[in-house]
Amino acid sequence: MDPRIREHAEVIVDHSVDLQEGDDVVIVAPSVAEELVIALHELIGDRGANPVSLDGSSRASRAYLRASDPEDFELPSHQMALYEEMDVYIAVRGQTNATETSDVEPETMAAHQRANQPMLDERLGKRWGGTQF
Repeated sequence: MDPRIREHAEVIVDHSVDLQEGDDVVIVAPSVAEELVIALHELIGDRGANPVSLDGSSRASRAYLRASDPEDFELPSHQMALYEEMDVYIAVRGQTNATETSDVEPETMAAHQRANQPMLDERLGKRWGGTQF
């Protein structure tokens, strides 16, 4: 592993989110950032915390948004429960196509964001860090 990736993970764990033993951590990252996710898991294990990783695929999000009716969006209670139980949230950005969702209707994006606003509020109320990979 490139030592810069390990160093990046150390900054996130030790500085950005001040990870503590026993913390429950949610990591959302695209597959392009797999090396960083691995380094984060190693450090989280070293610190005695508990990681859960979610795929942050913009392609999957695009497929879902394009197939959905904006009037049907509701807060996903199972995902909200995960965020309510976590102590730390780590968001990794790094897409292979930064414009992946550019063909999703603005009304659809807005409706999805409105439905998910309580989850954003919950995440921002915890220790969190965001990074670009």
